[in-house]
Amino acid sequence: MYKGFQTELVLNNVEASYCAQHAGTARHAWNWGLGLTIEKLREGEHVPTAIDLHKLLVRDVKTENEWYYDVSKCSPQQALRDLKQAFKRFWKQEHPKNLKRPFNERYHKRLLKQYKKGEIKTLGFEHEKGFPQFKKKNVNDAFYLEGKILVEGNKIKLPKFGWIKTYERCTNRELKNVRITRRAGRWFIAYKYECEEIKYTNRKPNVGADVGIKTLATLSDGTTFENPKDTNQLWFVQEICQDSFVHSCDLSIGHSRMFYAQEGYCINFQNG
Repeated sequence: MYKGFQTELVLNNVEASYCAQHAGTARHAWNWGLGLTIEKLREGEHVPTAIDLHKLLVRDVKTENEWYYDVSKCSPQQALRDLKQAFKRFWKQEHPKNLKRPFNERYHKRLLKQYKKGEIKTLGFEHEKGFPQFKKKNVNDAFYLEGKILVEGNKIKLPKFGWIKTYERCTNRELKNVRITRRAGRWFIAYKYECEEIKYTNRKPNVGADVGIKTLATLSDGTTFENPKDTNQLWFVQEICQDSFVHSCDLSIGHSRMFYAQEGYCINFQNG
């Protein structure tokens, strides 16, 4: 059984900049792989696998962009794997749905407007809903790390980062991979861990309940609950009892005022 855990990271300026560098590298790998895949599809070729894209990335991109070596190699690799899964999900789920939709509902509204204005000559599969899109800076920034990751209290040891504090404490354990995302300028870490499955046992047997008119409820085991009696008559009896009690109290202030008024006296009664 696996459980997920997510918490916010306590980062200084240097660590936050390093996280942004990892997210930017993963975003660059995604956009490069997406552009290359679209060119392959337009030429009539199949979608390249994540392994093929990574080989081309090492051969063509890393040699020209040396800043790729400043971050963990897992971030761009996982970005290409996520791209492969996005294309797999599009061809199996989204594309068959788009074929059944009308023309105006098949493509994005922004692209339809550009097509009607003449800015786009033709609408292809890359313009359909659900097709993987190019990522932008500071929009859903995220990256992936794997390796020997240790968790001790409110600290976690990450590859390339070292020990980083978290806002929440968790059980000491060793992890294989984590994902770090940015939301509203704050960085969050998420991971899953294996734990024992908790089996719950019902101490009491389950019963069914039938709500009726004659009785309030009847259970499947034969137990019945009667309807509450009408309380209007009880309220009326209570009012009569209260009135009789007030007038029967000879030492009350109201009774004394009424008595002396009848005798012709004018006396001011005060509480206490």
